[in-house]
Amino acid sequence: MIRIRAGARQTTARLAVPAGHGAAFALSGDVRETLGLPDGLRYQLRLQGDTLEVGPVIGLLVSDSHLERRRLRSLDAYTLLYPYFHGVLYAFGAADLDPSKESVRGFYFTGDAAAPWEEAVLPIASVVYRRASAPRDVLNRLTAATGGRLFNASFFDKWEFWKMVSGDPALREHVPRTERLESPGEVDQALGASGATYLKPAAGTMASGVYRVTKEARWYWVDSADSDRAVEVMDRDRFGVFVEGLLKARPYLIQEPVDTLRYEGRMVDFRVVMQKDDTERWGVTGILAKCGAKDGVSSNFREHGFALPFSECMSRLFKMSDSQAFIRYREIADACMYLCQALDRTGQNYGDVGVDVALDQTGKVWLLEVNKRHDHFLPRYINDLQFYYAVKNNPIKYCVALSGFTLSEGVDVQTCPQQSGWEPSRSRKP
Repeated sequence: MIRIRAGARQTTARLAVPAGHGAAFALSGDVRETLGLPDGLRYQLRLQGDTLEVGPVIGLLVSDSHLERRRLRSLDAYTLLYPYFHGVLYAFGAADLDPSKESVRGFYFTGDAAAPWEEAVLPIASVVYRRASAPRDVLNRLTAATGGRLFNASFFDKWEFWKMVSGDPALREHVPRTERLESPGEVDQALGASGATYLKPAAGTMASGVYRVTKEARWYWVDSADSDRAVEVMDRDRFGVFVEGLLKARPYLIQEPVDTLRYEGRMVDFRVVMQKDDTERWGVTGILAKCGAKDGVSSNFREHGFALPFSECMSRLFKMSDSQAFIRYREIADACMYLCQALDRTGQNYGDVGVDVALDQTGKVWLLEVNKRHDHFLPRYINDLQFYYAVKNNPIKYCVALSGFTLSEGVDVQTCPQQSGWEPSRSRKP
């Protein structure tokens, strides 16, 4: 008898190895059902002590909307490398977990072009890649079930980010000073120091709720990142009411402004996609430039701006030579690499982040924000399919590596209808 494991489930079975069996094995129906493995897929094997692991079993934690039948195909881009590792790759939502049965209801990738996703009850994966919000108790259970191989499990807001980096002098030098906003008087103090300041929600995306504040004499000029809103001019009393209203809605921060590069009045910064792959080390997947609305206060480009490849931005907008652009690229990449290594030192498992970076007028690199659930579609805005598919599939490579399996074919294991033991089966090529 041998112990067999797939994801969080395990059982025991008899192993039969007839002469001339080759390198292929078949998994009996009763064992397959106990482990919760779908029929008709191919698997790799790996021996861990006295346990034979069948896999890999990889879970994608996604939003409920992505599990609707009409949207499942949006997950296809995560499956491009599936022929190189096989096993079970499935998507599930936070409400689909059943820890008592070590199972989850989700949709697994079949490899069938006509019906690529099929619903089933599956074992809790050995590695889970988080792409959606989830209750803390669900994340804790997944972390326990996977032995800590739930990655991007912990999200942090802008204030938590500042607290993390401010303790590291090398990082603090490259992050705008940030304070918690608790009263209108604190804005006056910030304005006295720099003449301008930003008010930002502690938790927010796409520049929603961001304001740039300046002051002339007794008047406060409040410019919203919402490009459809005009600049508002307020006296002290009205500004105080405005700030109090912000604080009643959600926590806010005060952040010092960075004199970022601008092109024709557009704020320009950069999205740097940092990911781990099957090497389990951080790397730069790609960098793109975000050019915001004209005379705007953010680089949000989706409505009135545009995005460009990094090299084109440097050469066309800022007239840099190839060597100058390369130096800027390396400085940005080095800063982001150091930041991601700091993330690893927190003890949390991160493998996929989008870092927002700015260059000021002197060329200094500023680290603005770390997006833990960043928009994987951004490379499509610059028509860079290689960048896009790398963003989708590097985390899958990382999943395979974390699971202990490889991106090669490995040993071919197929499921079969027999009800007991292991029986030999012919190998099928993908």
